[in-house]
Amino acid sequence: MIFIYFKILFFSLLLDTFISSHTNIPRINKNNYQNATVNKTPVDTIPDKNKITDKNKNDDNNTKDEIEKLEKEILDTQTLCEDYIKNELKEISLLKDQIVKDKLEKYHWKSDKLIDYELKKLFLEQQKKKLLESYEQYQKEEQEKKKTK
Repeated sequence: MIFIYFKILFFSLLLDTFISSHTNIPRINKNNYQNATVNKTPVDTIPDKNKITDKNKNDDNNTKDEIEKLEKEILDTQTLCEDYIKNELKEISLLKDQIVKDKLEKYHWKSDKLIDYELKKLFLEQQKKKLLESYEQYQKEEQEKKKTK
């Protein structure tokens, strides 16, 4: 009799472990709905590899497109900035030249009293240009005289 009792106990223990291993029902007296899963298979569905690779390709294409757009925007802004800087530098140089010309015209007879080094330098450069032009004219005249002789 004890032997039969042990067989029944052993069988019920095996049956209990088998049932509990294939379900997520906990071994407690209280039925807690948070611990139990409803309509869930022991193995989740495996996603299709083709779908995963398609998603990855689409993501890669989207990121490539975004990168290309950003690169184009960067290049456009860079060229715009370069053009803007060039134009501003031209305007600055024109304004500087105009200011220098005005000061030279205004103070051409006071060249000794020019305080600014740059103005003196520009004044001397202007004199140098005039001297070079006159020297070139002198050379041309000399060459013409030699040709006529």
